[in-house]
Amino acid sequence: MSTVISRSACTILVLSACQTPGAEIAQAFAETGAHVIVMGGDAQGLRQIAAASPERIEPLFVKGGQVEALRVLVDAWGAEPLDLVVNLMPLAYPHHITEQMRGLSMIMRTFGHGLVAGKGSLVSVVARPDDPLALVEQGLCGALGAAGAALGDAVASKSMRVHTVTVPKQKPERAVDTLLFLVGAQARRIKSTTFDLTQ
Repeated sequence: MSTVISRSACTILVLSACQTPGAEIAQAFAETGAHVIVMGGDAQGLRQIAAASPERIEPLFVKGGQVEALRVLVDAWGAEPLDLVVNLMPLAYPHHITEQMRGLSMIMRTFGHGLVAGKGSLVSVVARPDDPLALVEQGLCGALGAAGAALGDAVASKSMRVHTVTVPKQKPERAVDTLLFLVGAQARRIKSTTFDLTQ
């Protein structure tokens, strides 16, 4: 899918970028001309992602757990404008609902001012398992959707949005086209919502 992002200085941040489909997301946005920052704890994996488009993709290696790393970045990021923060932590740690709620809170604390400055979106990608009895993973889908909706309502007046994209567990790459759409001019008029791509 070929997408042209409306703002040439578009900045995209991908959290847990070494998690599939992080590399595909980074490359798709780089091809639109966006500046992409890939963040995670695997330095070699981040370098490999960045090597595909070194002029567009910048690796940001963080030690320790991602939530703790976000705490360190709270003061460092400030109000640098962001068009999109892609949260892949739910794909990396699908059995940790409490940790994912903490992560969502820390993302807002760390990058909220940047998202407001860029009138951007925070998008969490979560996988729905085929097994309806995989209750923890099924629960994570509902919990993130509800948390995203509540956050979206809280920040709606600041012209930013909080979305959740639910993908099939075996096909997380389905999120890529939706993420590309969400930085376009039309998507900026969409209220915070959940996109279910499992059908």
